Amino acid sequence: MQTHNMAIVFAPTVLRPEDDDLQRQLRDGGHAVACVQTLLDRYDEIFLVSLLFAQRERERERERERERERERGERETYIMYVSM
Repeated sequence: MQTHNMAIVFAPTVLRPEDDDLQRQLRDGGHAVACVQTLLDRYDEIFLVSLLFAQRERERERERERERERERGERETYIMYVSM
């Protein structure tokens, strides 16, 4: 589906006016569609910071998991050594 078509579907929900004035919705609908289409077309530029932050958090979580694995391995080695 093209971004313009998706914008037509999502714009009334994403950019709903405060009042339910039908005339206003019809008048401003084209601007809302253009705005949502821009968000869809340029999501990688607009949300770049969020994507980088999410990637950094995933890397930190992997590092924490590796650290927990090392600690578990050290404890198991110690337990095996002590029980000999």
